[in-house]
Amino acid sequence: MLQSRGYEVALAESGQEALSVVHDFAPDLILLDVSMPVMDGYAVCERLKADAAIRDIPVIFVSAMGELTDKVRGFQVGGVDYITKPFKIEEVLARVRSQIMLSRQRQQILALSRMKDQLIHTVSHDLKNPINIIMGYADMLTRPDELTQDEAAEFATMVLSTARRMNTLVSDLL
Repeated sequence: MLQSRGYEVALAESGQEALSVVHDFAPDLILLDVSMPVMDGYAVCERLKADAAIRDIPVIFVSAMGELTDKVRGFQVGGVDYITKPFKIEEVLARVRSQIMLSRQRQQILALSRMKDQLIHTVSHDLKNPINIIMGYADMLTRPDELTQDEAAEFATMVLSTARRMNTLVSDLL
């Protein structure tokens, strides 16, 4: 049903095969049946969520087991949604679209957060050096009896020049 609507699909017949396919295929979303041979869907989900490389892939459980305890267990092991069989394809498609959109937005937010952290690091590094220069020259200017008038003028010029560079840097960032 999903392939006929343009989704690329990888299938697995067992929990162990699903874990292997997820590593090879790197899907945007996992639809996971609870009832599978050898390893049930809950155990598969727990293993998925324990693996840092794939833990952020959203898992939607699909199962004929529709009791509240079944659904709660699905959420407890890391599922983001739970669809009970029999289902309507329109419902599945809506939930798939929604979870893929949320996952992509989460990835964008994380990327923006990393960019923000890098920008803050760069800005603080780029501003720290000029601030140290200004502080050093300003400190020397507080001791006028140790400076000649030419040295004081040179230090004041350096303070002004460095402050202007900082102002340009901040203006460029803004």
